[in-house]
Amino acid sequence: VLAKAEYKSVKLLCIASLRDVSELIVKHESLFRTKIKEVVLMGGAKYSESRQQLIPDETAFNNSCDPVAARHVYAECQQNGIPTTSVSRIAAYGCPLSVSFLDGLQDAKHLLAGDIRSANFKAMQQLWKKVNMPAWMPGRGKLPSRCNRQWFIDFFHVNVDDETYTCQDIWKHASLFLYDSLAMLSCVDAYADLHFTPKRYLVDGTPHRLIGLSEEGVSISGVANKDDLANELNCLIHQALRLSLEGMDRSPNINDRSEDSDDAEASGVERDEKKTADDVEPNKPATEPTAEPESDTES
Repeated sequence: VLAKAEYKSVKLLCIASLRDVSELIVKHESLFRTKIKEVVLMGGAKYSESRQQLIPDETAFNNSCDPVAARHVYAECQQNGIPTTSVSRIAAYGCPLSVSFLDGLQDAKHLLAGDIRSANFKAMQQLWKKVNMPAWMPGRGKLPSRCNRQWFIDFFHVNVDDETYTCQDIWKHASLFLYDSLAMLSCVDAYADLHFTPKRYLVDGTPHRLIGLSEEGVSISGVANKDDLANELNCLIHQALRLSLEGMDRSPNINDRSEDSDDAEASGVERDEKKTADDVEPNKPATEPTAEPESDTES
């Protein structure tokens, strides 16, 4: 893809560990320098006044998966004059959504809508189990130590009663954050300018944007208006689900056949019954017409 792309025409979106991007730079450094227009990273970064450069936030999950790769990618972007947009979890905190948002997706009549809701519930269920484990337990996986029970309560805006609350109860009252969607939206300049107020830095003359950061203990989400952004996400996701269904033929249900198909089958039987002896090979007796098959409703 990069080899065929025009000069400085590709915007690269990174929503997971930066290991693959780091390997891409090592193997195809020339392509990276000449074809990449901008890199959008989900994970967050900080600006070091002393070093006059951006450094990845290694407390962010994506960056913590491979800190060496994260540092490498940020360094290469700045050394080669490639602009970056870093979207942190603080930005996601600035646009909370209720579970009713996922329920509303069912209106699109798309199977994926149900899968999205189910996947989010299962993810929250697993996360609830992990945050209740001690930080040293292997069952937590790569979950950062800061993600404990109290973090879960604060993050998802829930009130937990040890005696009455189950994960199902938590789910009903929780807030959701479409972190991936925010990162994707920030790739589009028109949406980024409309919905985000990033902190901008110049590194050797190249602009870099940070959406969501903490300054002197104060979190700044970088979201211009959370209600407008939530509505934008809702409309775009609904539209995507509807458009994906356009032009698709739904397979007929054999248990719900239309009258037209029944009539067509009946007329076909009638044509078979109208065969005469002239249609049969000479010297062969005409066979009896085939009996009309029983309909599905009679079986």
